[in-house]
Amino acid sequence: MNAIGHFFIAVLAIALQGCAWRFAPGFSMHDTGYFTESPYIVQRGNDYFLRWRYGNWGFYFFPESRLRNGTIIFSLQATSSSGSVAGKVGEIRIEGEAKIHALETGGAFWWEPDGQKIPLKIVKEMSNNRGAGNGAVAIPFQIGCPGRAVPDRERWVL
Repeated sequence: MNAIGHFFIAVLAIALQGCAWRFAPGFSMHDTGYFTESPYIVQRGNDYFLRWRYGNWGFYFFPESRLRNGTIIFSLQATSSSGSVAGKVGEIRIEGEAKIHALETGGAFWWEPDGQKIPLKIVKEMSNNRGAGNGAVAIPFQIGCPGRAVPDRERWVL
């Protein structure tokens, strides 16, 4: 390979390093361009899902998640400009024993652009009730162990 070939490989390697993705705060869960219904957790039987309703802009996306300090953190850092899903429900399954354990013991949070981590509510849903915003009533209740402080977040049941 000649010097020009080595130069192009070096430039390509540097460019790819600059594009390296790291998990960080993303778009706000309160931005109606992205979300007309902010993300929350749905428990359906033993399965958990992150659910939201796509915003006015209609960009297609799936939030990412990572484990941090015994919790599961969600963030939306990129979207696609293709398609129009405005107003439609989006949902992704939360998978992996470590993520489920973190969700059940430490909770789930949305990482806002300012670095704030907002707790996500957990909605318990009957297995045949798959549509968000279907008019069901959510009733809050606290889950905790007797004699032990309950974290400052609520669990919800339909």
